Amino acid sequence: MKFTNKAQVVSVSLPLDMTKEVQEMARDERRSVSEDIAAIVREGRR
Repeated sequence: MKFTNKAQVVSVSLPLDMTKEVQEMARDERRSVSEDIAAIVREGRR
């Protein structure tokens, strides 16, 4: 799947513990939560 720079807002629900984990990962990598989730999705699609 090829990704573009275009974006669409998508709402997802995550368990609280997963949300905290994603927030910590994003902070550690100095990215936004949105950027981190997009990276996780990209990596999972390969």
